[in-house]
Amino acid sequence: MRNDFTGNTMETLDRGTEPGSLLILEDDWDHRKVFRAFLEHRGWSVREATNASVARQTLASERIDVVVLDLGGTNGWDLLEELGTSAERPRVVCLTGDAREESRARAQALGADLYLLKPIPLRALADAVERLVGATSDADLVGSPAGRWQAGTRPQPRPQSTTSATPSTWAGKAAGRARPVVLLLEDDEDARVIYRDMLDFAGYEVLAACDGVEGLRLAESRPPDVVVTDLHIPGMNGVQVARTLREEA
Repeated sequence: MRNDFTGNTMETLDRGTEPGSLLILEDDWDHRKVFRAFLEHRGWSVREATNASVARQTLASERIDVVVLDLGGTNGWDLLEELGTSAERPRVVCLTGDAREESRARAQALGADLYLLKPIPLRALADAVERLVGATSDADLVGSPAGRWQAGTRPQPRPQSTTSATPSTWAGKAAGRARPVVLLLEDDEDARVIYRDMLDFAGYEVLAACDGVEGLRLAESRPPDVVVTDLHIPGMNGVQVARTLREEA
């Protein structure tokens, strides 16, 4: 039984509790490398492809259980159509920023198993892939109360524990914190989600903002230990934000 994009329960690959082999088709170098590192940490054997031609070569020479397919800019639609709907082919997870119903329906007709909207947290992507192949229990599924996947959604990762310590000054009282606090300033939403997840995964508490003004507001209520910033952000650039925070320290 295949995922029909309406929340019906999917038949999963019989792999027990062990992740398998996965191919990432993504033309953005940063996104591809981050996805790979995170999924390998979860136990997956990961291959990369920058375009459909490279993906075809990998699929022809290796056993691949899951293809994570960016539908934009990588001939993703062509490859999805070539993979077809055979039960023998790998499971296919489509990543896209296109929320249109006609695109979702097209992916469904071509045989995609999941159609997930970007940006997507790294843990949520890993959780989705693992549920698809049966590497986690159905009880953990994110979606409807019945524990079924909904198509065209932005799934959220399983809750993570957070610290409640709140320092009162910019310098902060780091000794009393469970995790160092990082202020992340990035106006590109996809990049912001990925960087935030990378820092969270590395053990930091992350405050993420899309511009300098929002970053300063977050810093007032939760003074950071470190600022990671894109130099070119709206309203106030990263250098100005860092200078302002130092002046207020």
